[in-house]
Amino acid sequence: MKIYTRNGDKMKTTTFKGQVYKSDLVIEVEGTLDEATTVLAFARANNTDKDIKDILEKLINKMFVFGSEFLGYTSNKLTSNDTLELENIIDKYSEKMEKNNDFIVPGQNVRSASIHLARTTIRRLERRVVAYYREYEDERNDTLLMFINRISDLLFILGKWEDLHQ
Repeated sequence: MKIYTRNGDKMKTTTFKGQVYKSDLVIEVEGTLDEATTVLAFARANNTDKDIKDILEKLINKMFVFGSEFLGYTSNKLTSNDTLELENIIDKYSEKMEKNNDFIVPGQNVRSASIHLARTTIRRLERRVVAYYREYEDERNDTLLMFINRISDLLFILGKWEDLHQ
C-alpha cells in the first residue's frame, strides 16, 4: 500500500471545502488538531496517576469527535454536557488545591511538563479555530469553541496539580 498520492505536490490538498492550499486556515486547524491530540497522548504516556491518565484518554477521544465535527465528517457531535463534564473535573481538582496566587513555573516534573505542553498546543488550536471562524463566520460552532477553551483550563489545573504533587 502506498501512502503517497503526489496530489499535494502542487501546494494543494483536498478537504471538505474542496481543493485548498496547504496554508489554508482549515489545514492549519487540522494540523494543529493533530498536534494537540498527539501531545495529549504524550502527556498520557508520561503520567502515572490512573485518574489523570483516564482524563487524558477521554480528552484524546473527544478530540477525535471535535475534529470530525469541525471538519464535517460525522454526525457524532460534542454537546454542552461535554463542556460541563470538563468543568466538573476542573472544580474537583481546584477544590483539592490550596488557593495560591503565587506564580508557578510549569513543568516541575515530566508529568506536569507534558500536560503544560498539551495545554499550550490546545491554546494554539483554539487560536487557529477562532481565526477560521472569523474568516468563515457562517460556520461558527460555539459548542466547539467552549469545549476547546475548557480543555485548556482543565489542562492548566491538571498541570498545576502535578506541579504541586511531585
